[in-house]
Parts: sequence; C-alpha cells; structure tokens
Amino acid sequence: MPTNLTAINDELFYRCESLTSVPIPDSVTEINWNSFRWCKSLIEIKIPERVCHVDKWAFSECKSLKKIYYRLGSGLVKNLRVGNNAEIIPYKREQFVETLSEDTSTEDNVWREAKNIQWLISKDTLTINGTGYMDKRLYYEGERGYPWRHSDLLKKVIVEEGITSISCGAFEFCKTFDKVGDRKI
Repeated sequence: MPTNLTAINDELFYRCESLTSVPIPDSVTEINWNSFRWCKSLIEIKIPERVCHVDKWAFSECKSLKKIYYRLGSGLVKNLRVGNNAEIIPYKREQFVETLSEDTSTEDNVWREAKNIQWLISKDTLTINGTGYMDKRLYYEGERGYPWRHSDLLKKVIVEEGITSISCGAFEFCKTFDKVGDRKI
C-alpha cells in the first residue's frame, strides 16, 4: 500500500476471506468501519503508531486473527477486542521494520484508467497506481460493478505510491485476495 495513505476507509477489505496479512503503512491515522470485517483468514495485524482511531467493528468476525499489535498508550484496546479472539499485544516502534515488496510483470497487458487512477489485472494480481483518491465508483462497468469485484482469480492487490485514499468497499467481496503488498521500485 502507498506510504502516504492516511486512512483505511469503510469496508475496504470487507469479506476478503482469503486475505492472511495486510501491511498497513505508518502514515495511516485511522482504521474505519468494517475495514477488515469477515477477513476470516487474517492471522495478525500491526496497527501503526500514528493510528488514533479504530472503529469497533474494524476487525469483527476475523475468526483466524491471533494477534493484534498496537502502540502502548494509544487507547485503542477496547475497539480492537470487538468481535474477535485475538491477543492484543502492545509494542514499541523499533520492534517493527516492514519490508514488503514484490516485482510484478506487466508485459503483454494493457493498463486501464479512469480519471487519475490506472489499474491492471495480470494473472492473479490487481495493480493500481496514479495519484490522489481512488473512488471505486469510477471503475463501474455496468451490472458487474468494478472489474475485480467477485473475482475468483485474483490473489493479490498492489496499491502503488501516489494513492492517498481508497474509497470504502473498494475491495469488498474479493474473497480470494490473500496478499496485499507493494511493487518493487
């Protein structure tokens, strides 16, 4: 995910049932309503130090969630406990160094775009880049909705630098996503 993302918006990963981990950038300050709800395969999550708000339903129904790491003294514990059985573990900043990157080839594929955002679906990976706000309504394709909705083929989403906010529900019902990561630059 982009390092300048400031919020995990409503229902961003709602019902992404195969998602096992999500590296939340240190720039994020809020995790909103149902952001990860029903991510049944999510195992652990690290809440960045700057996060000052986590909606109480953000991690509800995450049945495999074993550990939630949070900044000691952040006041988030009560909402982190709602609807899951995860161990809530305080941390000090120096305990985490995130190195999440993977190269994704785009040869022989066509980038599609809407307004200031481009996306590419290549094999099992959705890659999104551009600048500013990613509004899922820009990508609607008639009855089907946005091109990756209800896809049984996509396993990974890469959101590159430049995206500052992602609309609620952008990845809802992407039940086969199991990895969120950055593209190697």
